[in-house]
Amino acid sequence: MRNITMIRIKAERPSSVPAAAVGTVKASLRLAYALLAPVCFVLALLFSACGKTGYPQAADGDLSFTWLESGAAPAGRCASFTGKLGGAFQNFGGIRLELEGLNSTADCPGCPFVADEAAELSPVDAGFNSTSGEIGFSYCPRPAAAYRWRMIAMSTLNRLPHAVMTDRLLIVSPEGLQ
Repeated sequence: MRNITMIRIKAERPSSVPAAAVGTVKASLRLAYALLAPVCFVLALLFSACGKTGYPQAADGDLSFTWLESGAAPAGRCASFTGKLGGAFQNFGGIRLELEGLNSTADCPGCPFVADEAAELSPVDAGFNSTSGEIGFSYCPRPAAAYRWRMIAMSTLNRLPHAVMTDRLLIVSPEGLQ
C-alpha cells in the first residue's frame, strides 16, 4: 500500500488592505452618507420653490375687488372720505381708515407710512352703495396740520386679500381741523 500524506494548505486571499483598515473605511462611508443625506434634504427644500417670487395670490380673482378711485377733503371739523370699488364688491365687508397726523403740510413720499390713528367702519357706516361700489363717510381725526391716510377695503371672504390703497396726503387749513 502506498502512503498518502495529505498536506493541508491554508489558502489566504491576498489583500493589500489590512482587515482593521477595511472596518475604518466602512465607518467613514457610513459617516459620509449620514452627512450627505441632510445636505441633500436642505438643498431639495431650497430649490423646490425655484422661480416663484412674490406673495401668494388667491386663485379666486373673480371674487376679489380693487380700488378704482379714492379721495378726501376737509369738511368743517372733520374730513370727508370717498371712494369707488371695482370688481366683485359684493364681497366688501367694511373699511379700515388709517391716519398719520403731520405737524407740517410738507409731504415726505419716501417716508414710511406709520398710522397713529385708525377706525374700522361697517359697510353701512362707510355709506357703501351696493349697486355702484361707491363709499362716502366723514371722520373726525385728532387735530393736525395735515394727514397722510389710506383706506383698506376688507373682504368678507377670509381667503381673499384686502384691497389696500396707497397712502395719500390731505392738507387742511393752517390751523388744522378745528
